[in-house]
Amino acid sequence: MVVITLLSFGASAQETTSEIQGLVSDGKAGLAGVTIVATHQPTGTKYTTSSRTDGRYNLPNLKIGGPYSIHVTSIGFKAEHQDDITLLLGQSHKANFILKEASTTLKEVVVTSGQSKVFNSSRNGSQEIINRQLIERIPNVNRSWKDLVKLVPSQNNLSFGGLSSQLNNVTLDGANFNNSFGLGDGTLGGQTGAQPISLDAIEQIQVNVSPFDVKFGGFAGGSINTVTRSGKNQSFGSVYQFFKNKDLQGYKVGDVTLPKQDFTYDLKGFTAGGAIVKNKLFFFVNGEQESRMEPGTQWVASDANNTPNGINVSQAKAADLDALRKFLIEKYNYDPGAYQGYQYGSVSKRLTTKLDWNINSKNSFSLKYTLLRSSADIPASNSQSVNSSNGRRPSTTSMPFYGGGYTINNNADIIIGELNTRFSNSANNKLQIGYTKLRDFRGTLTAGNFPQVDILDGNGLPFTTFGYERFTYGNVLNSDVIQLNNIFNLYKGKHEFTFGTQNSFKQYKNGFHLTTQVHSVSIV
Repeated sequence: MVVITLLSFGASAQETTSEIQGLVSDGKAGLAGVTIVATHQPTGTKYTTSSRTDGRYNLPNLKIGGPYSIHVTSIGFKAEHQDDITLLLGQSHKANFILKEASTTLKEVVVTSGQSKVFNSSRNGSQEIINRQLIERIPNVNRSWKDLVKLVPSQNNLSFGGLSSQLNNVTLDGANFNNSFGLGDGTLGGQTGAQPISLDAIEQIQVNVSPFDVKFGGFAGGSINTVTRSGKNQSFGSVYQFFKNKDLQGYKVGDVTLPKQDFTYDLKGFTAGGAIVKNKLFFFVNGEQESRMEPGTQWVASDANNTPNGINVSQAKAADLDALRKFLIEKYNYDPGAYQGYQYGSVSKRLTTKLDWNINSKNSFSLKYTLLRSSADIPASNSQSVNSSNGRRPSTTSMPFYGGGYTINNNADIIIGELNTRFSNSANNKLQIGYTKLRDFRGTLTAGNFPQVDILDGNGLPFTTFGYERFTYGNVLNSDVIQLNNIFNLYKGKHEFTFGTQNSFKQYKNGFHLTTQVHSVSIV
């Protein structure tokens, strides 16, 4: 058993909000002291600031999405506004205003608005934004955020620039969302094939490949930053189900017809959101349960009804396998399970919750919690087997028992709190404190800890395998990550200064035991 403790000061936090910035003038020079109010229409949340001496203003740390309306007022000038503004994750929307004196009869109001499509203070590198509208419109058979990231031209199977996916940095609402130890899949739930978060819980996904920004770091491949949905004044909710079964599968290819085996897939979920206190306190929750049962093998042992010359009929004899199973039960009280017709299953449960609190006009707080419980049945590893390609898998010579495989579990609990504070029209702060708890472990498919045994036929080829998978006993990986991030922004004229600290404390517990392997060439 190994315990590793690591304290890291590398930048790894990602954006969770957006910004509105601009210039208020009278057409000749900037106006100081102008009041700017941006209102998030779904929640009624108001963000207020005033223009500085040069007429410039910034409204940082705003909720993503929209629509927003911006109202600008100043004594002696006619009020102006802009509507139907939608904010993208991590980007700045530029809204400039030209105010006219209130005593002047206006024939035409000139309002200019624009947003840099390539570079601005919040976007200074290759980047893609996948918003809620796009998520709902694009077909997604696997209902996976990974399939959405395929929209980014520079990626291939989560590899950016040809680098391993384990060199990416994945965050959820600013919280660590990686398998940081580096074993197996680089994403949460990857070993069980589970999705760590539902598509119905995602508001926007931001993908950065080469950002020139001090706030982005902790990766060599790509930065995948996901922000979850929030509640609003109007209550909303949904209930949904997706399913498949054997009757929706194809089994005939040309003149070949495969055995028809049971297959089931079922996903149930719900979403709910709304206001606990109107314009003040909001909630969002999404829950899903996904289960799958699929054939563990399409091979059958040879007997009077199935000859080795048939389709997917192994040379391994059913009579020999039945005799072996009977011997193990009577001699050792160990049942290795079936050798054909069995199924492998997987189950995952996920929960996403979020609270948003508008404390006052200068402070807002959000608290997010994500849960994942997933498990999957896996066939025995071929590592160190006689035939590395299919030594412990069903084949023309081999029919391994169901009990030779194992169950793997990927569990996660992630919680993060974020406090956004606007001190003045030229200073603001974002504080994030989070904890990520990952628990990966294995278990047997059948009762008992009978050692793994590989039996060969008379020609030295694999015949069957049974017993506790030799790489599974004592296999465990516990990961605990505590993060503390603080970013302070100061605006001076055309310049923005960023100060902060991004820290993570990581602790791992990894257990791996290799058991003795037994080979035999005959059946007792």
